[in-house]
Amino acid sequence: QGSIGFNVARFLESSEAPPKTFVFDGLTFDTASNAVTAESQPTVSTLSSIMKAYPNVQARVVGYTDNQGDPASNLALSEARAAAVKRLLAHLGEDRLSACEGLSSAANHEGECAGLCAAGAA
Repeated sequence: QGSIGFNVARFLESSEAPPKTFVFDGLTFDTASNAVTAESQPTVSTLSSIMKAYPNVQARVVGYTDNQGDPASNLALSEARAAAVKRLLAHLGEDRLSACEGLSSAANHEGECAGLCAAGAA
């Protein structure tokens, strides 16, 4: 209870109106890279399992960076990070994610991470 997987599943079972964005603190990247860290694999696996358990849900991956450096470069890196997570999920059999999105600054988030925007049932 309280884990990101629990929170996503609870939202998907609720009557709360979509969309809702979830930040995956356990989904991290190598510094200044779109390479997902090995420590992130459990989070990716959990996300895949949740998506499979809710086959009518539409979602998209959103990538974030910190606010250090050039905003245009951060935006490109954010998009590359979201695409990397989408590829990992596709490798696990989850191909229902819509286009990836990048945000150039994680002003509302700690560090470098990715999130899922659950758009509700199809």
